[in-house]
Amino acid sequence: MSFRVRLLLAILAIVVLTTALSLVIAQRQNRATFQGLAGELFDLQSRSFRERQAIADAAAVDEIKRLATSVRLFAALEENDPDIYKITADELRLGDFGFFRLLDREGQLLPLPPRQSGSFE
Repeated sequence: MSFRVRLLLAILAIVVLTTALSLVIAQRQNRATFQGLAGELFDLQSRSFRERQAIADAAAVDEIKRLATSVRLFAALEENDPDIYKITADELRLGDFGFFRLLDREGQLLPLPPRQSGSFE
């Protein structure tokens, strides 16, 4: 094998090794950057979700306090009014209460009227 061929093979080997090493280093840097950004994004989204949930919880507490002082609602509870959930929706001025249930004086759940079946309009 001539000197020229050996020199060409040596240069080719150096280029291949340098390229492979550069790719490995770039991959590690990209992985570290991606993991850092993904972690920061997850933390940011998680914090944002908790803040929005706290705001929603505070609003719900305010609505419950307002509902707890409703004379109209307590009168309907005392009379066992079948439209109690309609009155509740009117008092809160909100739409769907599929998750919402009221208790009577004994602490028993008041059943939903059959015609409403999860939606209070």
